[in-house]
Amino acid sequence: MAAQPQVKLDLAAIGSNQCTANTVAKEVVDVTFTLDNYADSGYVGAWALDTVHRHLRIWRQSQGAFCAQIIDDNSSFVTLAGYGPTGLSFLPAGIRGTFDGGYIIAGIAGRFSPHYKTRGNLGTFDAQCDSDFNCKGAHPSWLSYFTHVTTGGFAGWGWLYDAGAHGVWLDQTNVSPPYGGDIR
Repeated sequence: MAAQPQVKLDLAAIGSNQCTANTVAKEVVDVTFTLDNYADSGYVGAWALDTVHRHLRIWRQSQGAFCAQIIDDNSSFVTLAGYGPTGLSFLPAGIRGTFDGGYIIAGIAGRFSPHYKTRGNLGTFDAQCDSDFNCKGAHPSWLSYFTHVTTGGFAGWGWLYDAGAHGVWLDQTNVSPPYGGDIR
């Protein structure tokens, strides 16, 4: 097996400073929850089902927009049979691993209208996802705190997956295959 690439998760790109720097920001949401059976997307489709330990924070910024930080540290995955995350390998079902990372959604314009509590642990939700990204289970997301969203998009993302002898994969804003490794 080839040596694993030296990959490093860019924590600054998904840090809270992406939402709070250069603006007066008031935190309006700080919750944690767990998502079970959550489909994980690679470059050619779902490649794993995840157990995600999610920390969601949302800030109202001085200019009226909102910004969300979603952190998925200490999470885990189990592969589905099929293409690996980069689409460059084929995986058997059942490879287990862990991942850390998250993403930032910036420039959110919408009415703040929480459908879940805004502080504390929300519990565990079974997303009931399948390999086609059909997720029948109700679960919170940053969108659960807004109605009438007109804008908002990814400002940065990154996750570092580790499957031990089966490899590492860095899925990050500024990294594309094959430079981020792969799960094999």
